[in-house]
This record gives sequence, structure tokens and C-alpha cells, in this order.
Amino acid sequence: MAVTRRSPRLISKIVASLNQVSPTKTFKKNPSKPKLTPIKQKQKTPVKNPKTENKINENSKVSLEPVNIFFGVEEITDVEARTKLVNAIDHLSKVDPKLKIVIENSRKSPIELFVKKTSESAFESLARSIISQQISGKAARSVYKKFMLKFGKKVETPNLQKEQNPEFQEISGLRFPYPKEILKLQVEDIRTAGLSMRKAEYFLSLSTHFHNNNLNDSVFESMTNEEISKDLIQIKGIGQWTVDMLLMFHFERLDVLPTLDLAIKKFMCAHFDVPFTKKTPTHNDMIEMAKPWEPYRSIASWYMWRHQDTVLL
Repeated sequence: MAVTRRSPRLISKIVASLNQVSPTKTFKKNPSKPKLTPIKQKQKTPVKNPKTENKINENSKVSLEPVNIFFGVEEITDVEARTKLVNAIDHLSKVDPKLKIVIENSRKSPIELFVKKTSESAFESLARSIISQQISGKAARSVYKKFMLKFGKKVETPNLQKEQNPEFQEISGLRFPYPKEILKLQVEDIRTAGLSMRKAEYFLSLSTHFHNNNLNDSVFESMTNEEISKDLIQIKGIGQWTVDMLLMFHFERLDVLPTLDLAIKKFMCAHFDVPFTKKTPTHNDMIEMAKPWEPYRSIASWYMWRHQDTVLL
């Protein structure tokens, strides 16, 4: 048998090739898994709680009981004033069904229109309005108190409303200076109580008007709303809105509509479905819309403020 002789070089190549390990082939697994049919789980039947169920049912029931629209009226001790307020609420509820809903939801009556105030005169009330201009209620009360401590006059009988108010107890034994007494002061004197230069000048203007025209609450009581407005808006620092607040809260006039009040304007526009713009509604528009509320537009205004969560300081 013939033996084929191969070169050493070729043999080494063959051996090297035999020693190499061939790479393992990889196979892609099938990504798709067999679909499994979901097992439907039995829904748990909720356990009824009789107590909770009864409570929910009770809350969902519509109350057929009449709503008390005279909420808090009994707090007014003066029989005549209480009767006026009851008549006013009754009238407004009958002539305006939408306003009746507002009255029912308010859960309060405008009793503050018929209670004694901490301001003992129209003069003091207007002076406090000047103090309150463009500052917070807290700051205004602080300035008023400081003014009273510096310039107030001692009285034998303390003011009961101030005495019952923790914020004003310290000045309950003082009365507000009369116009002639303030006229003895200089602008710089008044400013020491915390008033600005302009407000001090307004104080003197107010005092001059009251003193020169011999004005007091008795005189105003015999005047109509229009007459009072016409007289007071001549004073520097006193505008129609301030006069309207005086008529409503100091003199307890029941038929005042503050047409310059922004909250009142917005409410009436929404209430009567009319557009609210920079120029509308006008004063005459608002007077016309509020005719059904006469002669109790002050009471209607209070409920509008209440609905808008407006705080009167």
C-alpha cells in the first residue's frame, strides 16, 4: 500500500483546523406564547350596611319642609323694626322667585341694619368712612381708635355697643368730637392720629359743612334720601356710595339701591341676565330692574352682598 507523504507544514494546518471548535448555532425562540383563556372571577356581592344605606337614602331625599326665610329675625328686640324686616323679606320673596332662593340659601337675615351702631351720629359715621378709604378694615379701626384716644371727649355713660366690642372697650367712655371741636385742630394735629394729609383735609371739610349748616341727625331724619344725598356729596371726600351706606346702615332707610357698588352691579347682571360691561348697566338701568323690589331695595342689596360674600367694613 502506497503511503502518501505529506509535508509537515500541511499536517500542522490540518491539525489546527481539527482543534477549532465550531460555533454553536442559536435558534430564535418563538415569541408568541399560547393564548390562555382568562378565568372569569365571580364578582363579590357587596354587603349592605343598613345604617349607611338608610343614611344615604335620607340625604338623597328632597326636603318637603318649608325653608325659614326669616332666619335670625327674632334677635331684633325692637318690635317695629322686626315687623319691618319681616314685611320686607316676605315682599321680596313673593315678587322675585329667584331672589327668594338667594334669601333661603343665605341662612341669615340683615339684622345689622336694625341694631344700634358703634357710631353715635351721622357725622361720626361719615368721618369713619373717610378714615376707611383705601385701607384695610383692620387698619381703619386702628386709626379710628387712635383718633378717639387723642381727641375723644369723656362721657359719663359709656357707649354700650363699644363696651361690648373687645376691640373698642378702651374707647367706650369717649364720644367722637363735635364738628366745632375738630375745627379747632390743625391738619398736622389730625395727622398725628395716623390720617394722611388729604384725609385730614377731608375731616376739616366735613366739620365745616356740618358746623356751618347746623346739621345733625335730627335734621337728617326729616329729609328724603335724595335731599340727604344732594347735601352731603358737596363735601370733599364724600361720594354717593358713602352716602348710600350712611342711609342704609345709620339711618336704616329701607329703600336704597347703591348703583355704584360693583358687587351689586355684577349680581343684578347675572340675576336679570343682562351684559356687564364698563358702561352697562347704567344707573337708570339698575333702577328700572330693581323696581319690583321697592320699597325694600336696601334689604335686597344686603342679600346680594351676602350672596357675593361681600364684607362691609
